[in-house]
Amino acid sequence: MNRRLFHLKDILKKLPEQANRMVLFSDEYAMASVWSLEPGDEIFPHQHPASDDVWVILEGEGEYWMEKGGAPCKLREGMVALAPARHAHGVRNTGKSPLVFVSLTTPQPLHIEPVKGLEID
Repeated sequence: MNRRLFHLKDILKKLPEQANRMVLFSDEYAMASVWSLEPGDEIFPHQHPASDDVWVILEGEGEYWMEKGGAPCKLREGMVALAPARHAHGVRNTGKSPLVFVSLTTPQPLHIEPVKGLEID
């Protein structure tokens, strides 16, 4: 591991204009990424069959989907969202500024499965 300390403002400056995720670290055990979603952008509802996904919300706000048939929950700065393996999750930025969060997934490799029946309106 080359770097163990990161400053969010430096990371956000390096995000390409078209990209919304930067992987900070990845090995055979875990992956840490910084996400930045513009207003209206979303991460489609999905699950990871064998990995937990933890999101730490740093800036902005959005709607977080957790389960089929459930209403989305408000997600905002200072909150932590946990999606254990095999639990659906997704988010849409409903604010007027970027939704920025750190995602930590473990164990690796990370597999992504779309979740049917948890559509974003």
